[in-house]
Formats: sequence, C-alpha cells, structure tokens
Amino acid sequence: MELALLFYVVNLIPNLETEVSRFTFISSIICAIGWLGFVLCWFDEDSISSKNIVNKTKSPLKNITIILVFISFLNLIIPKQETVYLMLGAYAAQTIAQSPVTEQLLDKAGNRINRIIDGSDEINDKLFTIINQKLDNAIESKPKQ
Repeated sequence: MELALLFYVVNLIPNLETEVSRFTFISSIICAIGWLGFVLCWFDEDSISSKNIVNKTKSPLKNITIILVFISFLNLIIPKQETVYLMLGAYAAQTIAQSPVTEQLLDKAGNRINRIIDGSDEINDKLFTIINQKLDNAIESKPKQ
C-alpha cells in the first residue's frame, strides 16, 4: 500500500508543478502592479493620502514579495516526475544490493560456479588423458618408414 501511495504522490507532481507555476505567475503580476503603485505614491510627495498609502502598503508588499520568492524557490526545487522515478529506482537497487539475502544468494551462486569450474578441471584432465592415450596408440601402431 505504501508503494501505491508513493506512486500516486509522484504522479501528482506535474499537477503541483503546474499550479505552483500558475500561482507564481499571477502573484508576480499582482506584486509588480503593487510595487509600481507603491513607487508612484512614494514619489508623490505633495499628497498626504499618498503618504498614508505608502505606509499602509509597505508591510503587505514586503510580505507578498517574501512569499513570492519562497514559492518561486519551491517551484525550482520540486523535482520532475522522471527524476523522482529515477531516485526511487536507485533507492530500490541500492536496497536490493545491500540486502543480506542478496549477499547469501551471491555466495551460493559463487560456490556453485566454483564447483562447476573445479568439476570442469577434472573433466579436462580426463579428456587430455584419453586424447594422449589415443595419440600414443596411433603413434605406436603407425608403421615406421
């Protein structure tokens, strides 16, 4: 069940990425308009209402800008779906490779291969003996000229 939930979350990444990008874009436009209004009111030194607007909007614009920078950073660090699948695959491969069961299986396979190699040495020795005997018999039975 955990694996199925993990794959579900991974498949949500493209939707999350799209929504974060959309929110970042809309927030950037709103923030740019707000900062433009703030700057225009800042240079309008004649009006008292402009000073009030500047004082009232300074803190919210800072907060919105901080949130926008944070969300933009979040948009950068969210991995792509393919990257998450690669990370999951690497984690699974590492877990399997470091498993004690895998080490036992590799030891058993190594022992069997060694037995096969040792057995082939015996067979090779027997074959060489038979071939040498046949060659010796052929040489001895050949008439001398």
